[in-house]
Amino acid sequence: MKPNTIKKFLLILLVTGSSNLLLADPPPPPPPFGPEPFDLYGPGPGGPGHGHGPRREEGRDFEKFAKELGMTQEQIDKAKAAREKRFSTTKAMSDKLPNLHEDLRKLLESPKVDMSAVRSKLKEIGDLQLELRILHIQGRLEFESFLNHDQKQKLTQLHKERIQRIKDRRDHFPPPHRPPGPPGDRDCKGI
Repeated sequence: MKPNTIKKFLLILLVTGSSNLLLADPPPPPPPFGPEPFDLYGPGPGGPGHGHGPRREEGRDFEKFAKELGMTQEQIDKAKAAREKRFSTTKAMSDKLPNLHEDLRKLLESPKVDMSAVRSKLKEIGDLQLELRILHIQGRLEFESFLNHDQKQKLTQLHKERIQRIKDRRDHFPPPHRPPGPPGDRDCKGI
């Protein structure tokens, strides 16, 4: 083959290959993430079931986790009792959040937005979320008090591994690109 023919052939391959890439369907979306692992310490700031599977699955997840830590039956019983004791409190508190958010939405959608009322509602929501976080941390500390030194080290290792898996998942499936909204929305040019 002549050098010019080879160049033309390569150029045609390059162009057709590039156009196939440009015209190809986008890759499928990432698989949906399943429920987060069982939360040993009680519900997080979103309340019971927030980011978790149904409550009936928690027992199975906890048993698996307890086995990984090498917990005794006495430790397991103490941990379950402590979680159940906190559950009604956290459930009652977290059940208030949807109504508070709905109240906030109504305030923001009113013809004339009362910023004092908005500030008050945001403070109420924030205070409730703060209390839920405190209960979550207290639950974690109480759970850790049931463990011996080796189990605490294993727990720390498991937490680090879980955090790494979450980071890896975020890196592997970056958030989708969001197209810009109306002018002035999401941009800071006017600031």
